[in-house]
Amino acid sequence: TRRRAAREKQRVAPAAPSLPLAAADDAASTAKDGTTRGRARIFAFLKAALSGLNSVSQGLPSACGCRRTLHATRVCHAQEGDLYDLLGIPRTATAAEIKRAYYAAAKKHHPDTNKGDPAAAKKFADATEAYEVLSDAEKRKMYDTYGHAGVQQGAGGGGGYGGFQGGNPPDVDDLFKHFESLFGGGGGQFRSSRPRRGRDVQVQVELDLLEAAEGIKRKIRWRSPTDGERTVEAEIPAGVDTGMNLRLTNEGEPGEGGRGHVYVAIVVREHETFQRDGTDVHVLVKLTLAEAVLGGRVLVPSLKGDVSLNVPAGTQPGDKRVMQGRGIRAPDGSGTGHQYVHFELAVPRKISAKQRELIEAFGEEELIPDEERHSQSRGARPKSRRRTAFG
Repeated sequence: TRRRAAREKQRVAPAAPSLPLAAADDAASTAKDGTTRGRARIFAFLKAALSGLNSVSQGLPSACGCRRTLHATRVCHAQEGDLYDLLGIPRTATAAEIKRAYYAAAKKHHPDTNKGDPAAAKKFADATEAYEVLSDAEKRKMYDTYGHAGVQQGAGGGGGYGGFQGGNPPDVDDLFKHFESLFGGGGGQFRSSRPRRGRDVQVQVELDLLEAAEGIKRKIRWRSPTDGERTVEAEIPAGVDTGMNLRLTNEGEPGEGGRGHVYVAIVVREHETFQRDGTDVHVLVKLTLAEAVLGGRVLVPSLKGDVSLNVPAGTQPGDKRVMQGRGIRAPDGSGTGHQYVHFELAVPRKISAKQRELIEAFGEEELIPDEERHSQSRGARPKSRRRTAFG
C-alpha cells in the first residue's frame, strides 16, 4: 500500500511556480499568439548572432595591418520572373546578345528617364540583377540547372551566405527582410517594433574602358523626394565591368531606422581600339607585307600607352602575341589580365608601278604547289567552330 501511494505521488505534476503580474501577462500573450512570439524569438536570436558576426568580421585586420570593412550585395529581387524573360532573350542567347539586351533594358527603364515611376525603377533593378547572373558563365550554368535556388544558395560558388551574392557577411537589415519574406511576409509585433530603414536608391554610371580599368571617383546625383537634389561621391574601384552593382552604404533615403543604401549599376562603354574579355584585352594590329615577311618592331596601343613590340619574321595573318600583365586588374585584387595582340595583313588596294614590278618579281620566286593550296595550314580551325573578331 505504501509503495502504491509513493508511485501515485510521483505521478502528480509539481505545482506551477507563482509568476509576477508582468510575467503572467507575457505568458498569456504567448499562449494567445505563440506564432508571432516564436518568430520574434528567432529574429532576436539571429539579429544578435549576425550583429556579433558583423562586428567581428569588420574588425579583422588584413595582411597589411589595416582594418577591413566587409559588404555584401543585395538579396536578389528578380526571383518572381525568369531571368531570360526579364531581358527578353531566349535561353540560347550568346554573351553578346545578353549584353545588348541589358543595354536596351537599362536605357528603357533607367530611373532618370522614368522619374516618379517606381515600376520602372524595379524593372531596372531586375534587369541589372538578371544581367549579373546571365553574364557570368558559372552563375548562368547554376541558374539553368537549379533555377533561382542555384544562384541564391551560391551553389558552386565556394560558400557564401545563402541568399546573398559574394562571400561577405550580409547586411543585417537586408537579411531580416529576407527572413521576413521566408515567413510569408509576416513578422507581426517583431516587424512593427523595428524602425524601417529608408528607401534604397538605384542609379547608373557609364564609364569608358580606361576609367573602368584604372578606377575613378565619380559624383552621383539624383533627386530625392525628401531632400531634393542629392550628390554623393562614389569611389569606383579599378576593374569594374558592365553588370556590376556597387553599394554605397547608408547614403540612400532617410528613414526611422537610418538611411537606405545607394546601388550604383556600372555600364562600361565599348572601346574603339580594345575589346575586353574579363580581365584580358584584345587589340588588332595591321602589318604591311614587308613587316609580316621580314619582321621588325611596331607600336602597339595598350591601356598604359603605346608599347614597342617585336614582330617575328614570317608572321602569319591571325597570329597573336601575349603581353603579360598588360590587361585589367581584377576588382577583388586577385590578379591582372593580359593583352593579346592579333596581327592582320594589310593588303593594299592600289599599288604603284614600281611596287607591281617588285611584287611580280617576288611572285616568281614564291610559288605554292596546287596540292598545298587547300591543305590545313598552321592554326587552321574546323569549320564547325565559331570564330570571333579576334579568332
